[in-house]
Amino acid sequence: MLVPAIATALLVTALEAGRARQPDDPLFDGPPPRSLARAILDGDVEGAFAFVRAGRDPNQVIDATLPDASTGRDRTVHLTPLALATAAGDANAVRMLLSAGVDRTRPENQLALCLARERRDADLTALLTRAIPGTPTCPPHALD
Repeated sequence: MLVPAIATALLVTALEAGRARQPDDPLFDGPPPRSLARAILDGDVEGAFAFVRAGRDPNQVIDATLPDASTGRDRTVHLTPLALATAAGDANAVRMLLSAGVDRTRPENQLALCLARERRDADLTALLTRAIPGTPTCPPHALD
């Protein structure tokens, strides 16, 4: 009766020691993201890339729940992954999606440049200005 308890304690101790030495080891990751939108919003570029690599179209509009500062409640928006990554301010996700072959001429993807400008994010604006051809016509508020 004492042996299983000791064995379990040693196993837990060994796992925790491993986590302390290598906290980024995949063994200690949480569950994978449930959706491409969730991966982007969580800043999980590798998880987002896994969806794209598995065949998820990076040009397809996706639904994402974002906090609405004006109402204090969440709201659902319909954006392409590129626009969502820009709205989240995630330059790494934007770069990944650009390299994954998003259609840069598609108006829904060109909205990303409008979002970067609206956010006053100089780095994303510069990145997307180089990536998006032409000058898109931006709505007054890109997320409306």
